[in-house]
Amino acid sequence: MRLAIFVLLLAIIGCKSENKGPQEVIESKPLEISGNEIINYITYCNDRFDVCMIYPSNFSAQLEPANGDGRTFRNEIDSAEIVLYGFIDQTNQGLQPQLDLYKEFLEIENQNKIDNGYEILGKDLETGFIHKERIFIKPDTTAGKYTDGTPMNIIYSLQFTYPQEKDKKYKKYWSKMIEKLN
Repeated sequence: MRLAIFVLLLAIIGCKSENKGPQEVIESKPLEISGNEIINYITYCNDRFDVCMIYPSNFSAQLEPANGDGRTFRNEIDSAEIVLYGFIDQTNQGLQPQLDLYKEFLEIENQNKIDNGYEILGKDLETGFIHKERIFIKPDTTAGKYTDGTPMNIIYSLQFTYPQEKDKKYKKYWSKMIEKLN
């Protein structure tokens, strides 16, 4: 009797181990260790404005707005936020209106000219948080044309805000994000 039960159990276990079904596949990517966190970078692409970036895996993607202008990523623990968005420069005024607007909510510490744009470092006047931004402009033939027939421009912005005490941690994140921004 014991032998029959033992054989029956072996048969049941054998059947279960053969019928595993689909397996989950995990793709390995390079990881970064920052303090006590292990960080992986995730790619986000905005199809509407054809721009991509990477963001750290310890940030969660928020819902994309219905108009598809961009996306926000948050790290609730550190009160940090990354925003990537784009918009059509309908008035053909370039970046200057945006740069003027920053003066209303930022104490700008540094504003460096880069290809087709600027890199900005400042502090949010309300929260005191560090604000890093790369803003740039590119012509886009799919966005329409100005009255003079030239293609409309798209203005792109990648913003990163976080508390000052997290600057050491997030400087590396920023360097990686702007390196892969396209």
